[in-house]
Amino acid sequence: MGDMADYYDEREEPFDTRPQPEEGEWITADGECIKVTKMEPMHLRNTIRYLQRNHDGSEWAEDWIDVFQDELDRRRSESS
Repeated sequence: MGDMADYYDEREEPFDTRPQPEEGEWITADGECIKVTKMEPMHLRNTIRYLQRNHDGSEWAEDWIDVFQDELDRRRSESS
């Protein structure tokens, strides 16, 4: 099949256009692009639950969960 078939095997979705954790911006259900650092704590927690419920086991979702949890942890340590 060639190189392109190998490319598809390596990625979760071909030509994945979902937001990536390293970009630090999440796209909300409304289509709004928001920086993780600007998200309200409740929004971070709700998004973690959404990802756990709807994308369980996905590497993409697990990466995002880590980003959101790290942000919550960072805020907790700053307020201590």
